This record gives sequence, structure tokens and C-alpha cells, in this order.
Amino acid sequence: MCVVAFTVNELTLDQRISEAYTEYEQLVEEHLDRTYPGEEWEITYDRTELSELWGHELYVVFENEPDVTYAYTIDDGEVIQAYASTEEYYEDYKH
Repeated sequence: MCVVAFTVNELTLDQRISEAYTEYEQLVEEHLDRTYPGEEWEITYDRTELSELWGHELYVVFENEPDVTYAYTIDDGEVIQAYASTEEYYEDYKH
């Protein structure tokens, strides 16, 4: 007799992605609070890019610089500003 046992992960992929997003958002939020105290921003992410293996990239738009989107990544728990993007030529980045 052959018995095959499968261990089912209690969390679905969608739940794990949501948990990862929450953890990374908190890290970025804490970093921004320390780096830019008193400023306001919105943090978003592209769900199609957020995977368990790669792509934990969050996008930040500051209230005082609404035409620029800053991308942040997490590397070994460290928050890194990866790049900034805008639809128009821009020289005077504030963050």
C-alpha cells in the first residue's frame, strides 16, 4: 500500500502577496517618515509585478511633487529608492 501525503500551505498565493505588500509598505512608510518628516505621500504598487520571488517595488508620489513617481524596493530589509519617473522632462527632483 502506498500512501501519499500532501501538505497544503494554509495561505494562498494571493494572501502571501497581500502580506508581503503590507510588510513592505510598512518598511517604506517608516523610511519616509524618518527621511521626509512632515511630508505627505501616497504609496501604491502594481499587483502584477509583486511576486514572491522578485518585484517588491512600491511607488511613492509626494503631495508636494505630484508629477514624479518614486520607486522603492526592499533589499534584505533595507529600503532603497530605485528610480524616479515622470512623463515630462524633469530636473529638480525633491526626494
